[in-house]
Amino acid sequence: LNHFFRFLAKRCIRIEPPYLLSILLIIVLGYVSMFMPGYKEGSFSLSIGQVASHVAYLPIHLGFEWLSPVYWSLEVEFHYYILIALILPIMFKGKMWMMGVFALLLLASYSIPLYVFSYMPFFIAGIAACALRFDKLSKLEFGIVVLICMAVSIHRDQPAAMYLSIGATAGAIAWLNIKSKVTDFLGKISF
Repeated sequence: LNHFFRFLAKRCIRIEPPYLLSILLIIVLGYVSMFMPGYKEGSFSLSIGQVASHVAYLPIHLGFEWLSPVYWSLEVEFHYYILIALILPIMFKGKMWMMGVFALLLLASYSIPLYVFSYMPFFIAGIAACALRFDKLSKLEFGIVVLICMAVSIHRDQPAAMYLSIGATAGAIAWLNIKSKVTDFLGKISF
């Protein structure tokens, strides 16, 4: 927890500049497009609240539309970073702490409307794969956690591709060791 703000600042440095520039570009292009010949849409208008809601990645939750529909994925990412910075130190205190946090997060996925909780089974399966690789979970415990994550995804009526990818991706992370200069480079430059 001592590194929470440092961790968050590093994530913000990677996400915020291109995100904010893209918002500015959308706003400028939205207004400029109204003056182009053949423009048939209504007038482009924004409120300060709509633009401000993007800073915290909360437009949909505050009654606004995303300026670009693809921004929903950044909401998931940014809220995940906040959540992981807060809970990871607690989870790695011991196996019982980890299992308790997993259970609480999966339960929260049923009631908290933020997108990050919709994808919680994916995140927990990934964290469990990491825990397995660092000998914090046994193979059996890992398997049980992944099966529970898949079951939660099924229970929440998520598409088959989602719950099947939970198992496949967690298994790949846990047992495949793909390492090369290309994958290392992509890992370092990615979010």
